[in-house]
Amino acid sequence: KYRSLETGRERGITVWDGERRIPAGRLSRGTLEQIYFCIRMAAAEILTEEPFPVILDDVFAFYDDKRLESVLKWLSGQGKQVIIFTCHSREEKLLLDM
Repeated sequence: KYRSLETGRERGITVWDGERRIPAGRLSRGTLEQIYFCIRMAAAEILTEEPFPVILDDVFAFYDDKRLESVLKWLSGQGKQVIIFTCHSREEKLLLDM
């Protein structure tokens, strides 16, 4: 839905939808959580020199099923050990169905 993401001191986090720049405060909680996850994964990739396990604690609580399936597929393709802590069962169900 969004074509790009920008972060900066003056405007904070914004996304571009092809027509306008939208401040993060106007986005849904699920979209914000997805943005924060992407920023954390990108920062970890830049800052580490060796492969590292990814440990996640209920980071997908606000994801809808489509976003959750997409991020789990992405994580499974990264070639890293992933440990997910959650109080929900949908992560396990989606992973078993992949």
